[in-house]
Amino acid sequence: MKRKAKEVVPQPDLRQQAEASLSCLPKDTANLSAADLERLVHELRIHQVELQLQNEALRGHQEELQIARDKYTELYDFAPVGYLTLDRQGTILEANLTAAIQLGMAHSALVGTPLSRFVAGDDQDVFDLHRRYVMEQEPPHLCELHMQREDGTPFVGQLKSRIVSNTAERVSQCYTILSDITALKQEEAARQQAERFASLGTFAAGLAHELNNPLYVIASTAEHARDELSRGRTVDEMDEYLAEILADADRCAQIVKRVLNFARQGQRDKAPLDLHGLVQEVHESIQHYVEPYGVPIRLSLAHAQPDVVANRDDIGLALVNLLHNAIEACLDGGHVTISTTVEAEHVQIRVRDTGVGLSHEELQQVFDPFYTTRQEASGTGLGLSLTHRIITDHRGSIELQSILGQGTTVCVRLPLAPPEVLPAA
Repeated sequence: MKRKAKEVVPQPDLRQQAEASLSCLPKDTANLSAADLERLVHELRIHQVELQLQNEALRGHQEELQIARDKYTELYDFAPVGYLTLDRQGTILEANLTAAIQLGMAHSALVGTPLSRFVAGDDQDVFDLHRRYVMEQEPPHLCELHMQREDGTPFVGQLKSRIVSNTAERVSQCYTILSDITALKQEEAARQQAERFASLGTFAAGLAHELNNPLYVIASTAEHARDELSRGRTVDEMDEYLAEILADADRCAQIVKRVLNFARQGQRDKAPLDLHGLVQEVHESIQHYVEPYGVPIRLSLAHAQPDVVANRDDIGLALVNLLHNAIEACLDGGHVTISTTVEAEHVQIRVRDTGVGLSHEELQQVFDPFYTTRQEASGTGLGLSLTHRIITDHRGSIELQSILGQGTTVCVRLPLAPPEVLPAA
């Protein structure tokens, strides 16, 4: 039994075009000559062949489009990241198979589910801020969230979202790329732990070295003093030995104090601070130290008043450390300059000396604990390490530039205090 051919119903616009074309043909074909009829039939056959060729071409294009669509669907569904389309409330409108696998939910059930359902409770506010930002801003926005799959399995997700607006329908949607970065975070944590252990080993070795020197002197001096006492020396005659023991014991105490300062944990109280006032106070207080060495310290402060939010004692200690290093570098000649520059959102403090300078190898180690270029016994190598920690704790940055034999410049940048935290004028 033959299948009945599917009836083709002409589209209204195509039918109108066909009727318009037919209206141009002569209505009375009885009076046409044989040549005219033959020519008309020939034209109709040509049109028939053209239509067949066009249909074949259309079928070919449909097959190509279907292949391309299948490839796109495969790339979309099995991409290495999850693709999500969200409405303004964060409800999932579309999702690929990868997103369904990441969230541990059937693809068919995922549509219509709020993405917040998979966000850990502590990060709900972070996700809400991310969604609001994306819906109000043009640039893509990135955030990291602690998430959980449908079965409760936790993972760390990274969202990269951007808004897409349909002006005609007055609808805004959010296109989001979801990446599972749990493994990356674990690798990063392992690397940081390894770095901490390595730093701890270096720190412990440096501390042992710094304490061993004075402890060895104390032990050997005490043993020598005991031998002298056994030979009949009086206590008064032993004053030189006792003074040496006390001096090295004091040095041990100073090393321990600096180590405790360096290793201290927790947030320090911060308040609005007149940075220029503090710089001037430090400059005045250090004059008694620098006077015997004859190293000039020049001051060049910006006209604008830089206020920062900082711990006064910590920033003061950082400035003292930087000035001490600069002065030590100029003991054989040179001068030190302290200057400030106020930028849009930061104040820049430069401590520049024209002293001995540092080599490239020394520059790579200046922030390492217990590294020092000083030859005298008083240098512990904790000054710059502690200064670096103080500046970074204040959301600032510190950089060193140096040329051997020409001098060193230390550049510290600190964020300016926002106007709302400053006292009213």
